Amino acid sequence: MFLPQPLVIRRSRSNFTYLFNIALCLGFLGYGYALADQWPSVASWKPEGDYLVAGLMFLAGTLTFVMSIIRPLLDRAPLMVIDEKGISPRETGGLFVPWREISDYRFEKIQEGRNAYWYFFFTQTDAATGAVFDYKISADEFDCSNDEVTDLVGGYKAADRKAIPITKQRPASIVAGSEGEMLSVGYSRAKEFRSLALYWGILVIVLAFATYVGLVANFGTASLMLFITDPVGVLSVAETWLKIFWGAAFSLVLLATAFRVRDLLFRTVALRADRKGLTCADIGAERVMWSDISAIRIEPYGTLHLTVNGGHAQGERFVNILRLALSQQEIFYAMVWLLAHFKIKFSQPWEVAPPPNAR
Repeated sequence: MFLPQPLVIRRSRSNFTYLFNIALCLGFLGYGYALADQWPSVASWKPEGDYLVAGLMFLAGTLTFVMSIIRPLLDRAPLMVIDEKGISPRETGGLFVPWREISDYRFEKIQEGRNAYWYFFFTQTDAATGAVFDYKISADEFDCSNDEVTDLVGGYKAADRKAIPITKQRPASIVAGSEGEMLSVGYSRAKEFRSLALYWGILVIVLAFATYVGLVANFGTASLMLFITDPVGVLSVAETWLKIFWGAAFSLVLLATAFRVRDLLFRTVALRADRKGLTCADIGAERVMWSDISAIRIEPYGTLHLTVNGGHAQGERFVNILRLALSQQEIFYAMVWLLAHFKIKFSQPWEVAPPPNAR
């Protein structure tokens, strides 16, 4: 009998990313100090310009220290737990994925821009309904090796274990979210308000930077105190490009705000599943019948992927569920519970993933 100790994976304090952030923080702070102290090797002929750059370096170093060093150092919550019940990534909020539903587990290095990152992929396929959930877990910060994870997962998968009762697999909180024979989910007010706050925060920062650039172009770097002590004085900047930039930035944020407010006030139900079919705000007001759907898959980063073979929504349909009031795991489990209750099972035309590999 395969009975290893559970593996609790936490954020590593010795990986390359963490050490790089420490070096980057020290670089920002050191260069800022050298400029502020007017070291001959780095100082320019214009000290006021050096002081401005030194302040920016100190700011960048402080942000890096807090966000990339202190925050990960204090965050000791498990990134993923592997035990006899299954796999429980942090993204599931403590819900475990049972071994009998796990397949296609692997580590894969993905090129994103100029950098490459390791991810742990695995697929959850509900045996009763055929609905699929794809997991993509960032593995660069794991405090254990990839081989250790794949060996442990392979051992558990090969072990002869009793099936977990369906009542244990579907927590009561998720079943309650389906409201009997219907799943009805609206947009999350908290998520929408956070998005709006982020939009306007970014707008303020961008406009402040652009305005300061306009002040420097008109009055030189000495205008920094004018920018701080006399905010109304920035209206004296007669740069046409700055006025156009202000108008364009405000227009974009107002447009984004209008869409968010529309969803909150006029789209009270963004996703609805009942005995007759599925209705999504992103697809349209008309219901998609279960008989027209051949597969349902939830993909990483909150995408509900529907394969529709008939009706008005025929084709591959993608619905963003990150903004909904339930998490993507709760939506998956609630939908699976409903489909099992309705005795609906989908075909699986998905390609099989490549065999496991490790770095």
